[in-house]
Amino acid sequence: MARPKNLLTAEDIKALTSITKGDNTAAVGYRLAAVRAYVRHSAEEVATFFDTEPETIIRWASKFHSQGLKGLEGKKRGHRRMKLTAEMQDAVRGWLEGDADHAGNPVHWTLGRLCLEVREVFAVGISTAAMGSTLKKMRMALKRPRPMHCNSSPEAREEFKKKSAEHRVGAES
Repeated sequence: MARPKNLLTAEDIKALTSITKGDNTAAVGYRLAAVRAYVRHSAEEVATFFDTEPETIIRWASKFHSQGLKGLEGKKRGHRRMKLTAEMQDAVRGWLEGDADHAGNPVHWTLGRLCLEVREVFAVGISTAAMGSTLKKMRMALKRPRPMHCNSSPEAREEFKKKSAEHRVGAES
């Protein structure tokens, strides 16, 4: 009787693919096996067997050639550190809460002005997007002015404010 062709079940295949996820030594062994297969077969054949791209096989072989087994280890990755230190964040918090710059002059803060102030005071260049995410992590937000139409009159704006205040008082009672 012939041997069955399907020796591995779907669970076995799932377990094999999950082995390389968390354990770095298993990943090195997996990559080393691919590099060894690349000695006798084309990158396309090896990539098909290992369910990856041919460029990945070639990159693994190149790293093994130049660095040995260390080249096949996964590198630790992470995010960039924040540009503003805790002291800088405290100063920015004080500026925003006091509505004043470092010299005590009153300022209506925008992200752009805040970035310029940080660059001037601390000599740290930070983009507006990074400043926005830093403020979010600090659980702070810039005040936004009430929108107004460019053709509106000051009297009409005051009348609108009075009506909206009356409306709120009437809704509370």
